[in-house]
Amino acid sequence: MSVLLVSQNGYFLGSLKSIFHGLGEQSVLEAGNLQEFEYFLDNVRGRISLVVVDGDINEDSSLFVELLKGRANCCNTVKGWIRPSYTAGRNGKMLHPGYGFALSRPFGERQIVSALFVASKFNMQMRSKLVYYHSGDACPAGFPQARPGALLPGMHWSETRFATSPVELDSAVAAFGPLLGAVLIDPRGGSGTAREVIDWFKHFKKTPAGQQTPLVCVTGDPEAIKPFRQLCVMFCDCDGSRNGWLSFLGALEKRIGVALANEFLFTAAKSALKTGNSSRMACIAGTLVSKCPGCFETHMLAGEYYSRACKFSRAAMHFKRAINLNPCWPGAYIQLFSLPAARSGRLKRYAEMALKYCPGIPEIHERIKSLAPAREKFMTPEGVPVPEAGSGGGA
Repeated sequence: MSVLLVSQNGYFLGSLKSIFHGLGEQSVLEAGNLQEFEYFLDNVRGRISLVVVDGDINEDSSLFVELLKGRANCCNTVKGWIRPSYTAGRNGKMLHPGYGFALSRPFGERQIVSALFVASKFNMQMRSKLVYYHSGDACPAGFPQARPGALLPGMHWSETRFATSPVELDSAVAAFGPLLGAVLIDPRGGSGTAREVIDWFKHFKKTPAGQQTPLVCVTGDPEAIKPFRQLCVMFCDCDGSRNGWLSFLGALEKRIGVALANEFLFTAAKSALKTGNSSRMACIAGTLVSKCPGCFETHMLAGEYYSRACKFSRAAMHFKRAINLNPCWPGAYIQLFSLPAARSGRLKRYAEMALKYCPGIPEIHERIKSLAPAREKFMTPEGVPVPEAGSGGGA
């Protein structure tokens, strides 16, 4: 993902670049005029996640917004407007048409993060379409459909398209374009785990649209979700009733909205972990946990930070929360069972969850076998005991 800054002020560009580098954005591009701006739009292969235009530039600022329209790599691009330095009073508070947020000089990282939060929430409201993949011949029983031009009760989901093949998935995704909010997957049934379907979703996640569109499994069945464990961000079991679906869609809206609004914080946290910036990661971890307590990624990042800081009890707490939020994600079990303080008696419930929701993953089985002291005999869902470390048994 890339950030594109538009300004003719070299010092101002340098200051902005340092802020975004601090937020973890390594790909920061600079344009000094409309021609350079259009060049980047046409040649940047990845998604442009943010465009910030300096109001002091000698161009009509509305033209920058117009150029963003219709480009695949600019779907839902957050657009920022730096108010001209000569504006004051009421005019200085006005938001330039077409931009998601505005900043007044002087500003720093805190103001940018706050503005991004507001702009991302606005963009989320625009993404009101769903694609539902299933392998059956009929629409899922009980799934609520909004009337044309209306919203589901209490929600912003306005339309759902159903697909049963890669061709129909292509058509539905193309029809919704930047308004697509999520893709729901029901892999149960004859063709749910067909190779061409799995390959389609793997390819989709590599596209600009797929990188910002969450995939959600509507079942937690261990065997059915096996090909999608590394692709989906949510796994939910629904009872199939209308109320059950409405509850699920409400949780999905909240989950996606929070994650999108704090996308830059997630990027900054990953960057801080990668560079070993512990003081910065401590600050971001606390902010993420308070803003995104329902996102399993939040607790994975916090757990990894506390593990590196040798605060193993806190790390275990966050890895357990990540598992409770998303029991189908193998990485949380591996991290939890790898902590120096891991004990089989305290982790029996999570070991059994790992064997149930993530069967057949050798690394998880190895971690379970090495839990010390190994006083418990852990059983797979089929009733087969997991051998203790050093016993020579295979998982």
